[in-house]
Amino acid sequence: MGCQGESSQNATFHVGSHIENVVRTLSRPILVTPQQFVNPERFIIAYDGSATSRKCVEMIANSPLLKGLECHLLMVSHKTEEAIAHLGWAEKLLHSAGFQVVSIIAPGDVEDTILDYCSRQNMHLLAMGAYGHSRIRQFLVGSTTTTILARATIPLLLLR
Repeated sequence: MGCQGESSQNATFHVGSHIENVVRTLSRPILVTPQQFVNPERFIIAYDGSATSRKCVEMIANSPLLKGLECHLLMVSHKTEEAIAHLGWAEKLLHSAGFQVVSIIAPGDVEDTILDYCSRQNMHLLAMGAYGHSRIRQFLVGSTTTTILARATIPLLLLR
């Protein structure tokens, strides 16, 4: 699915008016792409240890879609025992599925850290769980998924 509709004027950081509703409605993986799509050679999983992100890692591990690609696993957090344990679980699952994984724990603002890492490491695809919290919570504190959708310049694989 393209991130902008036909009526878009190639606006930077503009998400089409229907995309959020489509992502929220469907319970299937959705690939959201900018106008120019390049076959990925490397991808990153944005991981936070939540049920939604654990399901994302499980879906990737059990799918042939990204096999053979360079895999980065990023957790935006302080380096605590809990964060290390969560990341270790995901890394172990991906390794057992045949992925070579580069794992990183990085502190900072979630959206900025993910997008900066994607840019610095020249990632071709960002995989993440989508809309793991209630609409009320997202209304009050915002949504990482919505922010990433609006700001990402690479394809997003949104898993629910």
